[in-house]
Amino acid sequence: MSRLFELPSRRPNSAIPQARASGTWSGASRAPRASSAPGASRTSSTPRASRAPARPRQESVEIERPTDGDLVIHYAAPGCVIGHIRNVTFSAWNTMPTAEHVQAFMALAEQLRAVYPKNSNVTLVMRETELPGAEARGALEELTAQYARYIHSVALVIDGDGFWASMIRSFLTGLHLLRGHGYRCKAFPSAAEANPWLVPVHNAETGVSVTAREIDAACEAIYRRMHMATPSS
Repeated sequence: MSRLFELPSRRPNSAIPQARASGTWSGASRAPRASSAPGASRTSSTPRASRAPARPRQESVEIERPTDGDLVIHYAAPGCVIGHIRNVTFSAWNTMPTAEHVQAFMALAEQLRAVYPKNSNVTLVMRETELPGAEARGALEELTAQYARYIHSVALVIDGDGFWASMIRSFLTGLHLLRGHGYRCKAFPSAAEANPWLVPVHNAETGVSVTAREIDAACEAIYRRMHMATPSS
């Protein structure tokens, strides 16, 4: 059974500041009080406007950003694991991708884009993974079209060679590049070989830093979780 861990939605940017304890808003001036004669009641000649009710305090709902290269796992099912480190997402398959897998990744992409303007992705395809069927292909096309403007770079790590690897590479590069979405995409035989390409441009152009060591550790964690999620034959 798959597990999808929901993250809270982003805190609204248009939150109105709270009233100060004095009853005035920040930067506002207080109307002067009229002087009162001896023995007269201390009332202002100008009636005060009624104070707006205090708004309830809003809890922070930003995604908790992982530290020290910790990978957050959002979805783990037989054949598919999805997670992220800051604004780098990881998606791994060792079985034919399904529409459910793609929907799980889409949920993560939707929540991350509320925090990070640009995100990069490392796609890990294990040896002999089958190409997706028609339903999953349609979902993948919808995903890339809908979130293309939030994608910075995609590193395709294809664990294999020969005809199978060529077929997977052709499908994925076609999905990302041939439709003119405008983000970078390149295929590699390992995460270690992807790092020199992905890390410098991602750090320089997204404003969020990630290290090659973090990506390597995340891929190792993905592989371990993949073995945990996939029942042995």
